[in-house]
Amino acid sequence: MIKYSKRSGGDALIFISLGFLLIDGLLLNLIKRLAVKYFSEAKVKEILVLNNDCLKAANNY
Repeated sequence: MIKYSKRSGGDALIFISLGFLLIDGLLLNLIKRLAVKYFSEAKVKEILVLNNDCLKAANNY
């Protein structure tokens, strides 16, 4: 998943960040499934909407 290149650090950074994005997506999916198992569906959606609003606010900052 992590490709290291001696020629340019930029390539390595791109592959590392893509790897983290993939891992992040898989983890988020797993966390959602576990959350639905332990909490109600409505509560999980409320948390995800709140999280999404926080992300939007951070991007606009």
